[in-house]
Amino acid sequence: MFIEQACRRQIIEAAVTTVARMGFRNASLGAIAHMSAISKGVNPYQFSGKEELMEACVDRVYASIAERAISQLEQLTPLEFVREHILAVARDDLAHREDLVAGTEIVTHLRRKDGRRRYSMADNEGLYRTLEQKYEAVSAMRVFDHRVMAVTVQSALDSMFGYWITFPEHDLIAHTEQLANLVVAAIRVP
Repeated sequence: MFIEQACRRQIIEAAVTTVARMGFRNASLGAIAHMSAISKGVNPYQFSGKEELMEACVDRVYASIAERAISQLEQLTPLEFVREHILAVARDDLAHREDLVAGTEIVTHLRRKDGRRRYSMADNEGLYRTLEQKYEAVSAMRVFDHRVMAVTVQSALDSMFGYWITFPEHDLIAHTEQLANLVVAAIRVP
């Protein structure tokens, strides 16, 4: 069991690295097996195919971000959380760019058997609810629609990261600080 879990983790890590370096379309099971130094025949044993492997990669990328960045914010006041959430996610992605690139590639390109995208806005629902709860806690400061703010902030983060992937020379931290300042200003009582 332990060996199977370790092998599975090794394949997921190799898949994330392969997708980040080669792009989704070029990340074949063979290329991933080569990157992981595991026989190509092992991949089907661990995963039913590329789709399941890519879903495991997305799960791992987002769980890692939550573990590294979000978990440290639980002790903050709601207003501090609003600001630090934005900054913590950006700092994490700056330190783990390969995860961000791979996650974005997979979410953008993975399709279901019928051709529809595997991931959509509906997959962010849990994240929206979490952010909404944080905004509810600061709503005494200013009345605003918590869902609108949650969707707006997450969309701004997604766009910011997409821009940074395209233009890696862009100052991600300066961008993030400006975004955090805008969000805090929008919810703070004037």
